[in-house]
Amino acid sequence: MISPETISTAKLIIGGVGISLIVVKALTIVRYNAGNTDETISMNLFGRFSNMEIDGSYTAKRRNTLMLCNRLTSLFYLSVIGFVAVLMIPILAEKLGIV
Repeated sequence: MISPETISTAKLIIGGVGISLIVVKALTIVRYNAGNTDETISMNLFGRFSNMEIDGSYTAKRRNTLMLCNRLTSLFYLSVIGFVAVLMIPILAEKLGIV
């Protein structure tokens, strides 16, 4: 059986990774917007940017920044799913009679 300390540690690590992904995404957007005033990126922290917005970009730097932000958002969603999966371990163990 997995100890409660291990589950708590896993929740802390996965939560920290998720928060750091959002911070990296925010810093990426802020860094891009600091150098560009004509074609800025909205502060869309928890959502993905559409393909129309990516393809309609004039510069390769903006396209690359938007694609990086989409990848960071996907990794954030995976960390949320992982967090929920770790939360489900004790419940499933109890239902299956492993405890």
